[in-house]
Amino acid sequence: MDIGFSGGQFIWCNNRNGVARIWKRLDRILVNEGWYDTGISLSVSHLARDPSDHAPLLISVSTRLDNKPRPFRFLNVWVECDDFLAVVRESWGQPCFGSPMHILCQKLKRLRGAIQVWNKEVFGDIFQAVKQKEEEVRLAEVHMEEFDSEEARANLHHA
Repeated sequence: MDIGFSGGQFIWCNNRNGVARIWKRLDRILVNEGWYDTGISLSVSHLARDPSDHAPLLISVSTRLDNKPRPFRFLNVWVECDDFLAVVRESWGQPCFGSPMHILCQKLKRLRGAIQVWNKEVFGDIFQAVKQKEEEVRLAEVHMEEFDSEEARANLHHA
């Protein structure tokens, strides 16, 4: 069974103009009937084709176990900011008491929180900004699929 998709209807285009243009949905994710009994959920998103003629598929898998906390991700761009090191020094310099391992764990935990707050203040939610731009490109592609005009192609390149 085809599990369906979200995003643009077609994932491939021959990039020709006018009546020579061909749009197709070539790739699909198939599962057997027993799949639904596993407790695993799949979703498929058609991502933006630009600049390729073929859109990649994003397959998301989730289970009941996916509710655990997300891991801390260090972004290299942080070290390029002048005030990043000050945030680290400030957090690390606050006193902690206990065994050396307890102190290390507490300082790392506190530093994580300080960096997360600082990141939101300085950069905002960059992951949401990326999702927003991807959605703009997807909508431009859908518009182009529907209207297939010079205006739609121009909008796709400006997104």
